[in-house]
Amino acid sequence: MRASYQFWLIFYLACVWWQVCGCADNPTGAPRSRTIPTNVEAAPQITPLELGMALIPAGEFLMGSENGERDEQPVHRVFLDAYEIDLYIVTNEQYARFMKATNHPPPPHWNDRKFKKPRQPVVDVTWFDAVAYCKWAGKRLPTEAEWEKAARGGLIQKEYPWGDESPKDRADFGQKHSVPLPVGSFPPNGFGLYDCAGSVWEWCHDWYEPDYYAVSPIRNPTGVETGGARVLRGGAWNNKRIQIRVANRSWQRPKPNPPNSGFR
Repeated sequence: MRASYQFWLIFYLACVWWQVCGCADNPTGAPRSRTIPTNVEAAPQITPLELGMALIPAGEFLMGSENGERDEQPVHRVFLDAYEIDLYIVTNEQYARFMKATNHPPPPHWNDRKFKKPRQPVVDVTWFDAVAYCKWAGKRLPTEAEWEKAARGGLIQKEYPWGDESPKDRADFGQKHSVPLPVGSFPPNGFGLYDCAGSVWEWCHDWYEPDYYAVSPIRNPTGVETGGARVLRGGAWNNKRIQIRVANRSWQRPKPNPPNSGFR
């Protein structure tokens, strides 16, 4: 009996140690989040939504579409070094934390009740707002090529991030709702990214040039050196299906826009 008592005492103490020092914070056995910049980890009340980034492997992909608009042509081969990109579009919840930490002014629609839910994408942000947020978070905006490779999810020359099937019930588009849905409302693509089609237009790093694909370098293109408008990709909740195609390109001057521009 004494030996049995000692065994169960040791077993109990081992269980306590495991809860305190072991993997109790990850009971499902799922992989832990990958390391991110220190200043992001230190942000108060961080959530898994903010921490999620996909590692896009180095390699080539075919950019553009022969069936799309003229500025999507020609289809050309691009090689990108490995990089990381957020799984989700930036939300009101995240942007509020940024404004509080930096005293950055709110976007024009910030107090509109239709667009204020915490998990909705932040809207009506300028390109400069997006850059400021990324700098605060220790990140940067993706280049246009990085955005398209990530949005394609590993697929080759497909219409949408999931393939060629209809976007019905797969994306937030067509003004089915009067406002954008919370991020992550539809399944992710092959790289784990959400809302690459619809939701809100996403700012990219590049200046827009309609004929850039004809002169784009093969390796790590970053767009023309200067211009009058910046690239937006992905389409929005109030756009038609043709605008949410993965190769579709749009542009805006880097200033406040209608409530359908955001970023990741």
